[in-house]
Amino acid sequence: MSKVHPTAIVHPEAQLHETVEVGPYAIIVGPDEGAAHAHQIVLEILSETGAIGLVLWLVAAWFALRAWRRADMSARERALAPALALAAMTFPLNTHLAFYSAWWGLLFWWLLALYCAALHADREHDA
Repeated sequence: MSKVHPTAIVHPEAQLHETVEVGPYAIIVGPDEGAAHAHQIVLEILSETGAIGLVLWLVAAWFALRAWRRADMSARERALAPALALAAMTFPLNTHLAFYSAWWGLLFWWLLALYCAALHADREHDA
């Protein structure tokens, strides 16, 4: 899909009814045949959001790592569990279910919210 639409955002449902030419082969994906999504997170982001979406996703990952580096030790300890879960979910060699259209995406956003809350929780005002 990223060869056909390198910078455009392509809705996942549009991939179900499109023929994609890949080298000497044609991949015909119909509603009852073949894979409906890439089973690898980087390829899925690239095929559904294009090169612009992949770059923006990498920038967001950079901001998450930057927040981790700037946090103090107690914030890192609070955020360790969601950070490890997010790292396992987004590991580039990991295969997974449809990311944006399934419970996997909901779990990702929930863990990301926990990660952000744990890094920026102010423990001094909890007394």
